[in-house]
Amino acid sequence: MEALSRLMRRAIELGLLRGFWVGRDAVFQLEISHLMFADDTLVLCYVNMSQIRYLRCVLIWFQVVSGLKMNVGKSVLVPVREVPEIETFADILSCRTGSFPISYLGLPLGAPSRCVGIWDPVVDRFERRLAVAESCSVIFCEVVEVKSLSFIWCDGIKDGRRICFGEDVWCGDVPLALAFPQLYKIASDRQAMVVNCYYLDNRRLIWDVRFRRFFQDWEIEKAIRFLELLYRQRIMEEDSDCWSWVANSQGRFEMRSFFRCLSFDHRVRFPWKSVWRSKALLKVAFFVWTLVLGRILTHDNLRMRSQVVFNRCYMCLRDEESMDHLLIHCSLAR
Repeated sequence: MEALSRLMRRAIELGLLRGFWVGRDAVFQLEISHLMFADDTLVLCYVNMSQIRYLRCVLIWFQVVSGLKMNVGKSVLVPVREVPEIETFADILSCRTGSFPISYLGLPLGAPSRCVGIWDPVVDRFERRLAVAESCSVIFCEVVEVKSLSFIWCDGIKDGRRICFGEDVWCGDVPLALAFPQLYKIASDRQAMVVNCYYLDNRRLIWDVRFRRFFQDWEIEKAIRFLELLYRQRIMEEDSDCWSWVANSQGRFEMRSFFRCLSFDHRVRFPWKSVWRSKALLKVAFFVWTLVLGRILTHDNLRMRSQVVFNRCYMCLRDEESMDHLLIHCSLAR
């Protein structure tokens, strides 16, 4: 499919085909002419006889070059709005016509996303697969973490029957297995649920976490912090546990917050405008640019490049020469 993608891009560069521009900002606009996933291809083009003919030529060239044959029986030409010559275009491409909404990769395409009935086939498909997995007594789940944001258990444990004591995020920001790895290694049951690790004595919460041996002297302090963290938790047995979406203040999953998590850029951008568009001399701008990138040839950087030098600041003759020392901490550079 990479060969077909290259042919499509080459046809666009020559002006034979045109895609659609997406994006509001002119800087981040993107022209989309085709989308590919495995052996499924979605081609977008304008209603133009010449473009339809060129698209047919590209598909023929792909068959000749790759030796693959297109499945004409599954190919569908779907018009957007009213297209008078849709049947003529379908004859040129040797495919049938269709209309929105259509199913692409098992999901509805071209239908109102807020309509509940559109998603019924998707929900039914998931329910059937889960039913088959439950009948086999084994369920394989794939957990996808999106930029360190995921589902966590609600604040305040209900009954603890569905929460793994050591591996789920319910007590703090990380699992207890990561917060106290030394104690987790000596736990009697690493797969124990929260409900198996406590009991109530006259409505008083008592944690009963079992370990394979007694604590060593250097483990007592960690055990104290472990118990202090546990006794700050609340147990409410009147209801069952539930999930909470941390990217939303209400705890409910929303596509808006999920898209915000995907589109948010956590990387620190290089302030190139403040450097190169300033009124400073070019050599000063170049020096600041190398400083921000950490590429100044100080003694510590030269030693990292396998250069044999005596690492000492030649101005104060006291400390090692580094960028921080040379520009900030050196007594003669202040």
